[in-house]
Amino acid sequence: MKSFMNLVLQIIPVMIGVYLGFVISNWDQNRKNQQKVDAFIENIKTEIEDNTAKIIRVVDYHIMLRDSSGFYLDLPPDKLDRPAFFKGIQMPRLMNSAFLTGLQTGMFNDLSVNKNSGTEPVLQFSGYL
Repeated sequence: MKSFMNLVLQIIPVMIGVYLGFVISNWDQNRKNQQKVDAFIENIKTEIEDNTAKIIRVVDYHIMLRDSSGFYLDLPPDKLDRPAFFKGIQMPRLMNSAFLTGLQTGMFNDLSVNKNSGTEPVLQFSGYL
């Protein structure tokens, strides 16, 4: 009986130590995952801001083209020349690498509902929801 009690007294601290090891490991893994999610959100925000700036530049250019087209339409055909400011239609090349990385790595799964709600229309449009 005494050896059984000694065995139990030796096993209990080991079990507590293993349990604490698992708790600390889980805490550390959750902390690392949260850092990745935070970095992912920042990358998405930066990507959206960059794409918005590109679109705004193109919109301004197209507004200028629209406004000046009336002048060129009124010119006679023999005086018609290509405007010096015309640089084509200038389609912006939008970036989506952070978004695709989030899909491929499953980072969207780690986002909370509040953070993910803004991306739901994008996911639906892309066919992922």
